[in-house]
Amino acid sequence: MTSREQWSAVDDYLEETAIRPEAAYGRTRAATHEAGLPPIEVPAGQGKLMGLIAELAGARSVLEFGTLGGYSTQWFAAAVGPGGTVTTLE
Repeated sequence: MTSREQWSAVDDYLEETAIRPEAAYGRTRAATHEAGLPPIEVPAGQGKLMGLIAELAGARSVLEFGTLGGYSTQWFAAAVGPGGTVTTLE
């Protein structure tokens, strides 16, 4: 097993056991792949971590560079909440 395969297995395990993102996250990921965009979105664990950092910092707005299909944007949006803003640039 290569190092990349090992890290993918760790990411999959975390997503299934600890993070368990809502179904909307999976639909975004699927739509990104169906649109022919490259499968390079962050793993769920990294998305959760980015959102957690934004939450802990008390961020009310986030500027994201490199949106791709919007998967990490969802994590940021959840972190800033209904009164927050996420601006994305691709």
